[in-house]
Amino acid sequence: MTSQSPESETAAEADEYLAAWEALSHLIMEEGGSWSGREKNCAYLNLGNGRFANVSPTTSADYPDDARAVAVLDWDQDGRLDLVLKNRTGPRLRLLHNRSTDNNPWLRLRLRGTGASNRDAIGSLVTLTLADGKRLVQSVHGGDGYLSQSTKTLHFGLGDGSEIQGLQVRWPDGQVEEFPLPDTRKQWLLVQGSGVLSEQARPALARFAGLDPSPASLQVESSHRIVLADRLPMAEVPLPAYENAARKVGDLSGGPVLINMWGTWCVGCQKELAEFKQSAAELSAAGLRIIAISNDEADQQDLAQKRITTFGLQDAAGPATAEYLKVLALLYDELLGANAPSVLPTSLLLDDRGQLCVIYQGPVEPAQLLSDVAALRRAPATARFTGTLQEGRWLSVRVRDFAGLANGLRQAGLNDLAAYYTTFAERDAERHREAAGG
Repeated sequence: MTSQSPESETAAEADEYLAAWEALSHLIMEEGGSWSGREKNCAYLNLGNGRFANVSPTTSADYPDDARAVAVLDWDQDGRLDLVLKNRTGPRLRLLHNRSTDNNPWLRLRLRGTGASNRDAIGSLVTLTLADGKRLVQSVHGGDGYLSQSTKTLHFGLGDGSEIQGLQVRWPDGQVEEFPLPDTRKQWLLVQGSGVLSEQARPALARFAGLDPSPASLQVESSHRIVLADRLPMAEVPLPAYENAARKVGDLSGGPVLINMWGTWCVGCQKELAEFKQSAAELSAAGLRIIAISNDEADQQDLAQKRITTFGLQDAAGPATAEYLKVLALLYDELLGANAPSVLPTSLLLDDRGQLCVIYQGPVEPAQLLSDVAALRRAPATARFTGTLQEGRWLSVRVRDFAGLANGLRQAGLNDLAAYYTTFAERDAERHREAAGG
C-alpha cells in the first residue's frame, strides 16, 4: 500500500514504501494497469428531490481518461459554466465547452474582503433570496476539489422567471452585509463594507463568438497518424489469410502494404473501406496493396469474408486470429507503450521490405496514404522515414528494445518470432560495442 508515507525514517519502512511504489509503477507502465480501473467520468443531474440521475452519456463528458480533478469556470464569459478536466493519462487537460442553448438568467459575484477578512474573501457565505421564497447559498472556497481550484467567482444559475429579492454576504470575520438587488446576466464586484455593487464588464472572447452553439455530436471520430522514425521489421510476423492461414508479412514483400484492421460492426471502418474502393485505381497505381484483417469473432468471419467482397478487397483478406492479436498487442507495447489505446479502424503502412513505417489510429484518407507511399519511395529502406509531419500529429522516436520484445514473445510461447527479433537485438548490441570501441 502507498496511501501513507512512512511515519519514521527506519530503513525497513522506507524500503517497504519504495518497493510498493515500484510494484505499482510496474503494474501501470508494464502490465497495462490503471490507477482508477479505467472508470469513465460520471455526470449526475440533481432532480431537486434528494435524488440524482446519471446523465453521463448525454453530456459528452464520459471519457475513459484516468481523470483526477475537475475545475469549474466560465471560460468564454458567456454565462454558461465550462469544465476543465485534469487527467493522469493523455490528454492531460480537457476543456469541456458548454454549448447549452437555454437562455435562463444568471448572476456572477466576485467578493473582496477588507479589514480582518482575507482579500479573496475565502470562507464568505452568500445568500440569494428569490421571489418564490427559495434561497440559493454558496460559499467562496480555497481549493474545492482533489488537486483542483475552481474559479472563486460565484455563479448563480437562475430559473426562468426567477426574481431576486435579497442579497446577503456573511464575510469571513463574521460581519453580515446586505447589498442592493443586482441585475442579472452580469458580473458584480462586492467589496466588504462598501454596501454597493460594481459591475465588472467581461465581454465574451472573440475567438469563441463564432462557434456553432448546437450540441456537440456524441459520434466523434478522431484519428492519429503516428510516424515511426525507426522502422520496425515485421517480415516474420503472422498475417493470416482466409486462403492461407500460415501467411506472414514477409510473403507480401516487393511493394508497400497497408494492413487494415476493421470490423463488420464498425461504422468508421465501413466508411474508410468505401473510400479505399473509390480510390482503388490511384492506390493500385502507387503500388499499394491493402490487406483487410477482420477483428470480428470467429463465428462472424463468414459474414466478414462476404462483406469485404463489396469493397473489392477479398483476395488478400484474412481474420484476426488469437495468435495475430497476441503478437500485435506485444508490438503495440514496444511501439506506443503498455497503455496505448486500441481502436478501429487501425492501419499499418509497411515498406517493400516488410518494415512498419506509419500507424494510423482511426480513419485515414487515401490522399494521405498516397503521400506517405510516395515519401517511402523517396527514402532508402534503411533510412529514417522523412514523410511530412502534420501539426497536431505524433512522431515516435525511441530506441527499439528488441531484447525486451523478444522476451515478451518468448513468454507468450511465440519462440520462432522471439528468435527473429533476438537477431536484431544482437545486431544492435554488436553495433553498440563497435561504437564504444570494444
